Amino acid sequence: MASTLGLLGMRNPLQLQWTDNSTQLDNTSMRVTVDIQGSHETCKHTIINVRRVKNLNLPLQWVNFQKFKQRWTHLAYVDLTELLNARPSVSLVKTTAI
Repeated sequence: MASTLGLLGMRNPLQLQWTDNSTQLDNTSMRVTVDIQGSHETCKHTIINVRRVKNLNLPLQWVNFQKFKQRWTHLAYVDLTELLNARPSVSLVKTTAI
């Protein structure tokens, strides 16, 4: 997805550690800056130092947004599309420096 969006930046190797303690080293990772906005919004938000990783390969996910809307009533009028066997292509996480 990063190459499709034309995200280029400074190359900076990144080592990821997963919940099962396995690790993944990406020597081609880059630090990039991205602008994001909601699909029905006009306001953009800039995020800096985003890590671009090749082959993130996250597991397929299923999200039932009707249950979300029942649990969190402030989402009742938000247009959310069901995700069935969807593979995430973007993951935003807070990093921890070691």
